[in-house]
Amino acid sequence: MAKHRRPPAQSKKPAADMKMRVLSFRVTDEDYQRIRQWAELAGLTPGQFARARALGMPVQARGDLALINELRRQGGLLKHIAIETRQPWEKVEPAINDVRAAITAIRVSYDREADTKSIL
Repeated sequence: MAKHRRPPAQSKKPAADMKMRVLSFRVTDEDYQRIRQWAELAGLTPGQFARARALGMPVQARGDLALINELRRQGGLLKHIAIETRQPWEKVEPAINDVRAAITAIRVSYDREADTKSIL
């Protein structure tokens, strides 16, 4: 009895989106550790981090993203509670504005830090 083999998996990405080229470069131990630490904070591999930075893509720390998502969730819950309890908007608006201000402050501080601590 002949074994049936599956055909090789086809990539779902269009050919234009496939990463076909490899770049390699040398760095000092100190530079490698810095790149690795920044990548780890962002939840990326050192190669993914280096590629994103080289192409000018924003790279944000994982913790900041988690905090922003939690603040968004809390804001949504505040709005939901206000609607369910039929609270006047004037009572809820200051708390929701505080959540929005916190999210903005995190983004601004991240942007400022990224500008001053760029490894490139």
